[in-house]
Amino acid sequence: MMKNLKLRNKILVVFVVVSFFPLLLIGFLSYKNVSNLKEIIFSIIGLFPLYGIVSGLYLSKEITNGLEATTIHAKLIASGDFSIDVPEEYLSMKDEIGDMSRGIDAMQQSMRNIFVKIVQASEELEISSEELSKSSEETSQLVNKVTTAIEEVASGSDHQLEKTKESSSNLEEMVRGIKQVADTSSTVLASSNRMTEKAEEGNRAVHSAIEQISNIHASTTTTAEAIQALQKDSEKIRDILQIISNISDQTNLLALNAAIEAARAGEAGKGFAVVADEIRKLSEQTLRATEKISQLVGNIGKNTQGAVQSINTSKERVEIGKNVIEDVNKVFIDILTSVKGVTKEIKDLASVSDEMSMGAKEVSSSVNQLETIAKELSYSMQNIATSAQDELKHIKGIKTSSENLAHMAEELQQIVPKFKV
Repeated sequence: MMKNLKLRNKILVVFVVVSFFPLLLIGFLSYKNVSNLKEIIFSIIGLFPLYGIVSGLYLSKEITNGLEATTIHAKLIASGDFSIDVPEEYLSMKDEIGDMSRGIDAMQQSMRNIFVKIVQASEELEISSEELSKSSEETSQLVNKVTTAIEEVASGSDHQLEKTKESSSNLEEMVRGIKQVADTSSTVLASSNRMTEKAEEGNRAVHSAIEQISNIHASTTTTAEAIQALQKDSEKIRDILQIISNISDQTNLLALNAAIEAARAGEAGKGFAVVADEIRKLSEQTLRATEKISQLVGNIGKNTQGAVQSINTSKERVEIGKNVIEDVNKVFIDILTSVKGVTKEIKDLASVSDEMSMGAKEVSSSVNQLETIAKELSYSMQNIATSAQDELKHIKGIKTSSENLAHMAEELQQIVPKFKV
């Protein structure tokens, strides 16, 4: 029953018992008319300190036992040992010792839960930091490779830009030469008009292809797609060069036929022979310029061949661009067919020179467009390379942070085992 009382109540009970027990005993003996009451009273008074000592020892034991138990557990908690629970007998007490025991037990349970969570969190933190460090390392290596590839492509695009400028200059000279011949030519036949319409249609198709490739270039986020756009531009140049070569061959053949006819005509055909010879020379110059451009395209193809093998993305848009280029090819095939029809109907070399002039202007325009694309590509490659370098620095910062995080997790795991839960 005493265990269910508060500590101050226990002290009060002991004090009351010690204080009133002798008085009650004396009153009881007086009521019974005991003869030796005086001696008994003095004996009781003499034993009164003994009552106080016994009561004090009992009360002291009640207090010290609980305090010792709670002190032991407090020391265990202070040393980091949360594995031993407070005995149930102290938890069930209703006095201040019980309150203190329950408080220590609640604190012990809370600290135990906290350290269990800390252990779990430190393990997860170490695993996550290791994975983050590994991922950042792999990403860093990938960005390094991409940066190297971008730099190579940028170098190739700069080289291509220089060669394109050279080709543009040569084509401008060729256009001026053809224009000099065309100034002496007569009007173009109806077939020449059809060829012009086809050429304009082809030009629109080329613009469509350029627009599509530009869309692909704008939407690309990887170096592989930019390289693929460069390869598409090279294929377009090859198509244009093929057309120029075909036109040059046809012109050369016509010049040869004209020279033969002029030779047959004798003196009357000398002027015609001179014009035919000039056209033949112009055709040869065109062929040489075409060979130079073809060599440039071949060099570009060699530079981009290794990079093209890594292209595996953006298949749908590339397929669209491919279809557009195929349409361009069909249009230029129609142009070639139209040119063949025109050659059958041409009555003099003047009409051929006019057609050559138009074709040369279109080629020059296409080369100028290619030069513009090459400039944009070179600028884009430089921007991408700069962004890749910035991204690499950012990734290195992430890697350093993840390593620091892993180090902190390791230190935390070294500290946690010092606590017993």
